[in-house]
Amino acid sequence: MTRTLRLSAVALVVLLAAALSACSDSNTSGTALTVNGTEVSQQVIEDEIDDLVSYAKSAPESQFYTAVFGEDASEETVTTAFTAQVLQERVVSILINDEFEERGLEITQEDRDAAEAQFASQLAPQPTDATQTTADPAAGQAVFDSFSEEFQDFEITFNARAAALSEALAAEAQEDAEVTDADVQAYYDANQDQFTQNCASHILVEDEATATDLLAQLEAGADFATLAEENSTDTGSGAQGGDLGCQAPGTFVPEFETAIDEATVGEVTGPIETEFGFHLILVKSKGVQPFEDVEDQIRTQLETPADDPLNTFLADALANAEVEVNPRYGSWDPETQTVVPPEGPESPTTTVAVPTVDPAAGTATTVAGG
Repeated sequence: MTRTLRLSAVALVVLLAAALSACSDSNTSGTALTVNGTEVSQQVIEDEIDDLVSYAKSAPESQFYTAVFGEDASEETVTTAFTAQVLQERVVSILINDEFEERGLEITQEDRDAAEAQFASQLAPQPTDATQTTADPAAGQAVFDSFSEEFQDFEITFNARAAALSEALAAEAQEDAEVTDADVQAYYDANQDQFTQNCASHILVEDEATATDLLAQLEAGADFATLAEENSTDTGSGAQGGDLGCQAPGTFVPEFETAIDEATVGEVTGPIETEFGFHLILVKSKGVQPFEDVEDQIRTQLETPADDPLNTFLADALANAEVEVNPRYGSWDPETQTVVPPEGPESPTTTVAVPTVDPAAGTATTVAGG
């Protein structure tokens, strides 16, 4: 089973100002970051920056390029905000790794392959051809393959471990929920509106005469689904035999809703005129769904925590983390729990780069700073 990582923007992304500063220190033998005693060297950060700057230069029309080099887009300098985001990802990765190891979790090769594919998909250039609607996965993989082995391993391990920890925390939260049969029944009784659905099909035509003719055919024994497929101007439902699925009351236009309310289940109602034309409506079922049909759905809903367990863990871990940041890269703000870029002159004079995390996919992209 592959795991999907879902890290929140709150946990992983910092909305940092695009502050710029000069970084004249060329020494990379020191420590860039320390989190709860775990050190990340300057060399690791600088090597990562090299990878990310190269990627940015390969996509000069991208938002990422602007994020790395700033609005002026000078390839001689990078924004310190970008670098701060890279270090922020490192903080998060260490906290996740520590918890992962403390719990004795493991990841499989399948998990690593899934993490690589997920990260690589974020690197694929967006299509510019109107005939192409999705990014080319092979292009994203090619970008990923261009990175150093060290950076590749970091991103794969980080994302795979985060996904495994997310899964473990979610399972743990579900066990702690202790939802009883009485809880499920009580929720059903108190939320009848939530389980009220109207399941119907229709045939839509442009004029009443056509609708009346089709109604006569139905009364003579014609098949509703066949007539819908052959005659309905609503081609979407028509291809499904007129099926509109099961919808909550109030989904359809008023005239249609009224017809459903007054209809007898299993009998065709119409013609009914709405702004879309004339309808013949077949109601398959309506009203509150039986408890047995929704019992499992309710139980799952009650067992699922309101807040993502991984986000809850990260918020707590960040609040209690002991973080030290090399002043070259910025500082740690315990109140916002983020790496803050250093203050400096308006225009940077050296090139430095680093990576950030995509909140939607939970994968790291790139960042830079000086």
